Amino acid sequence: MLVIFSGCSGVGKNTVINNLLSKSDDYKLLPTYTTRDKRPGERDGFPYFFINDEQFLEKIAKGDFYEHELVHNHYYGTSRQLLADGLASGKTLMKDIDVNGALNLSEILKNDVRIITLFLYVESADILVERLTGRGEKDIALRLERYNHEMSKQKLYSYLINNNSLENTSKLIDELVKFEKSEGKLVSALEENDISENAVKEALEIYARGENPEPVKVSVCDGVFCITEGVERFVASLVCGKTIAKDLTLDESAAKTFTGFDIYGYAKKSF
Repeated sequence: MLVIFSGCSGVGKNTVINNLLSKSDDYKLLPTYTTRDKRPGERDGFPYFFINDEQFLEKIAKGDFYEHELVHNHYYGTSRQLLADGLASGKTLMKDIDVNGALNLSEILKNDVRIITLFLYVESADILVERLTGRGEKDIALRLERYNHEMSKQKLYSYLINNNSLENTSKLIDELVKFEKSEGKLVSALEENDISENAVKEALEIYARGENPEPVKVSVCDGVFCITEGVERFVASLVCGKTIAKDLTLDESAAKTFTGFDIYGYAKKSF
């Protein structure tokens, strides 16, 4: 399994990845090749392999990358060999990747690798500025130039997490990996009779226009993934076979209160 981490610069992707690696041997980092300079605490191969522009372009010419992107004036690329080696380890791979590269890579590998696309976000750009300043970033304005573009892509991901707490985010991802590996199914906070068919049809119309509905809200606790808001949008995603973003929150009371019903069967028989 490959877990792809995306989000705006400064949102804390690598901090979360490092925290998960420190707590469990079940995870393994999939490094990215890049032409940017090392930051304090980084070393070659963790979290990146650092090469110059000439070496990167040579690798492109050889076809060494599944995908590559130019981000903030630096190249980033996903190595075919590193991915193969990582998958051979049998561990859950984690990779930090730009939004464009993430969506390209997930499309390229969708028939070969089980992939979770995960978008981390915070409430505002001000929080990103604070975090970027804290890590000693010198070119904050450049980092924030892509903020609106990156945030506009979040509805294309399978899962969203507000990274307001390192421990909560790490726990959510750990639960998510177990849930995906077990091929678990979401339950609903609504009863079957409470679902609005008109709301489902509205969501289907949005999909038909090539757009994506707003994310659904999902509470998580002890392996239970419970939709607490937007179940009609989720039903529409099942009907048309599309992915809808699921915004995850740790919420013990909500996840334990609702037992739900077979949303999947309901979608098949009703629409």
